[in-house]
Amino acid sequence: MTKGLVKGSPGSIYPILKELKTEGLLEEDLVIEQGRAKKIYKLTSRGAKVLSEELNRFYDIAKVFIELATEARRKLPLIARDPDKLPCPSQEVLNNLARLKQMIEEYMDTIRERINECIEKKD
Repeated sequence: MTKGLVKGSPGSIYPILKELKTEGLLEEDLVIEQGRAKKIYKLTSRGAKVLSEELNRFYDIAKVFIELATEARRKLPLIARDPDKLPCPSQEVLNNLARLKQMIEEYMDTIRERINECIEKKD
């Protein structure tokens, strides 16, 4: 799923699951399989809504990256032939970069707030 980019251990995953459960984003069911208790986590409706919102934010950022990469790929042959004639970015590209910067800054602010909330809860 993460192609090896994210690796978790029970010591890192279960505290996150517990926090998500506390926030009402997950619910937990206890199932007995082969005589052993097993916790099953699933999204609540609120959790699904939050996940959907976050995925949409990531999608919006990815969309701008794709637009910029497409523009760069189109201009790459021109740059390769004569780097001195590198064209200035169009106003549309500059606007997309500004929009992307704003989106990333807003998302980073959200992450910072979330981290601070977690730190405050632990203190």
